[in-house]
Amino acid sequence: MEGLRGLLALQVFAQHLVGISGVAFAVLPRPLQFFADGGAAVDVFIVLSGFVIFMLLDQGREPYLAFLWRRFFRLFPAYGICLALGVLLSFHASEILSHLPWQTDVIVAIREHWEITRAHFWPNLAWHLALLHGLWPNEILPFSVGGFLEQAWSVSLEWQFYLIAPLVWMLVSKRSRWLLPILLVAALGPYLEAHTGDYLRNGRHLSYPLKGFLPLEGHYFLVGILSYYLFSYCRARRWKPPAAPYLPAVVVAWIFLPTPLCVWTLVFAACLYPTGHDTPLLAKTVSAVTTFRPISFLGRVSYSVYLLHYPVIYGGAWLILHFGGISNQGRFLVVLTAISVPITLIGSAAMFHWVEAPAMQWAKRTSRSLFPVTARS
Repeated sequence: MEGLRGLLALQVFAQHLVGISGVAFAVLPRPLQFFADGGAAVDVFIVLSGFVIFMLLDQGREPYLAFLWRRFFRLFPAYGICLALGVLLSFHASEILSHLPWQTDVIVAIREHWEITRAHFWPNLAWHLALLHGLWPNEILPFSVGGFLEQAWSVSLEWQFYLIAPLVWMLVSKRSRWLLPILLVAALGPYLEAHTGDYLRNGRHLSYPLKGFLPLEGHYFLVGILSYYLFSYCRARRWKPPAAPYLPAVVVAWIFLPTPLCVWTLVFAACLYPTGHDTPLLAKTVSAVTTFRPISFLGRVSYSVYLLHYPVIYGGAWLILHFGGISNQGRFLVVLTAISVPITLIGSAAMFHWVEAPAMQWAKRTSRSLFPVTARS
């Protein structure tokens, strides 16, 4: 699961590199098109979050406020640093984009988003600091969901999920009659998404250019939650699925399911097989890739990679425009990648060791004193 996070963060990174370079996705080789599909990667992140959060709730059984305390300090310290960079970037991003030799529809749309963010600077900043910027449709606060850090819409989405996840877990544990209606609402995510519009097909009553509002992505959290209970059931009974159906199940998933669920099926199904001589070859391959040491390292620092790469890309673009004089889009993409990737990885490793990890440890220690064991359920 940790290695999967690293690969997903790289996908989002790749999408933003391609987008600002003005390279059309259609001209990329098919494998690169898949790898640069950052939207699908974030959806897999969401499924993974549903799985992990319910595992933590089920195993930790800590009070609600203790849970929120620790999750807040998991999200906010690295996010706060990158948000500050995004705020500084908002004063220059539009100018950087306007100097690119290519003005594709994507570049024009991104530049307009930065201008909208600047026009509503203080409300945007307030809601970003509260981690609730994903709540608001364009009709209430234009492009709040993606202001300052475009990919941070999912951080707001995570926080919204954290606010209700302990309640849902409690209803599951007690087998409450209210559980079914909540699950049905979560399953309505695709319908709600289809009826809200985005910046390409706007004009409906409520429009979210990015899916930062929890009901729009509730179905992916639900898949992760159900996966956790299936995983727990199999592990509790030491049941391992037979090897033969693994490959056909993956093939069927890739034919009939959307890309995020295909990726999740591939990795989650592999997790059900303990390592052994009778483990399917594809499951062994998935395990080998996701536990490969560099990929595991990426997984550990994936949250910082996910947040930090965006301002780094703009910094790299500024350097190229001022010192490189590159007008070819493909060459620009190569040089921008060469600049952005090492800076992002080094910065992310530093932020993990000096910001993320200490913040998590501090939150864990203080949680014990603020929410004593006697108060725990």
